[in-house]
Amino acid sequence: MNALATIEAHAPPAGFSDWLTTGKALLTERTRIEWQLADWIADGREQFGNQAEFDFLADELGIAPKALKTAAKVAAAFPPHMRDSALTFEHHEAVVGLPATDALAVLKQARDGHLDDRETRVEAVKRRTELGQGSVFADDDWEHHELMAIQRAWNRARTSVRAEFLELAAEVELGIIDA
Repeated sequence: MNALATIEAHAPPAGFSDWLTTGKALLTERTRIEWQLADWIADGREQFGNQAEFDFLADELGIAPKALKTAAKVAAAFPPHMRDSALTFEHHEAVVGLPATDALAVLKQARDGHLDDRETRVEAVKRRTELGQGSVFADDDWEHHELMAIQRAWNRARTSVRAEFLELAAEVELGIIDA
């Protein structure tokens, strides 16, 4: 038997439209505040210096130094006239490190294709590959990459090896370990 069922579309429940409008307004406000915070961090970095102040600020705000550096980098890469208000801060963060024309092209693709920030990050990685930028790490991220490599090695090591390593590190006072 070949029966054809007809499914009627139901209108959203009462109040749904207002609820959705509120959510969109909150997202717009969140994006505006993220840009304000990033601009404030970038301004502070320019006025007061780099690393030591970022570590202090991270302690004061409860935000990781890497996140603060990233926010400053995004604000510097996208001054207000280059920001797409239809996209979130995270969309812009996804394309940092690409040449400006490529970053703007990926952002346009994200806006036109209704890509979320993760999909935008994927497109940015594809573009980096096309450009021959082998690493997904921006220049400023190498310290974090090195820290993660040490952390992973530490976590894989046995307790006895960790103890020996700490002794070696203390002996050379953060110098070069030749073991």
